[in-house]
Amino acid sequence: MLSRWSTKGRFAYPCCAQNTESLWLYKGKKFSYMGHRRWLPDNHILRRQKKYFDNTEEVRREPRRRTGTEVLSQLHDIEFPIASLSKAGQKRGCVVQGIEGWKKKSIFFDLPYWEYNLLPHNLDVLLLSMVENLLL
Repeated sequence: MLSRWSTKGRFAYPCCAQNTESLWLYKGKKFSYMGHRRWLPDNHILRRQKKYFDNTEEVRREPRRRTGTEVLSQLHDIEFPIASLSKAGQKRGCVVQGIEGWKKKSIFFDLPYWEYNLLPHNLDVLLLSMVENLLL
């Protein structure tokens, strides 16, 4: 992902962020993600079926999409440590205090229009061709 959001673990879904409803499966030793029924229409039959899910009726709405301004303000004062190598030659995990989910700040956040980009997962074709011309 361009946002450098970690897509594994407790907060795997960037659209939900810290509101991701995850459940650790002890026998399977992995996370299961619940709450996916909130994207269904309000009158959908699966929203009311408790038996097939986690014995709850889904009444929540889908999460509001965060704007680029909100994401940038969240990352503004965070310093991300540089991963160093352990004795075995493997990367040590870098834990950022206060924010879970972010691995590092992408260089794309420094672009002047990134904050207002409605589709941040799409790169500007003009920008790519300019960079390509500079490198060649």
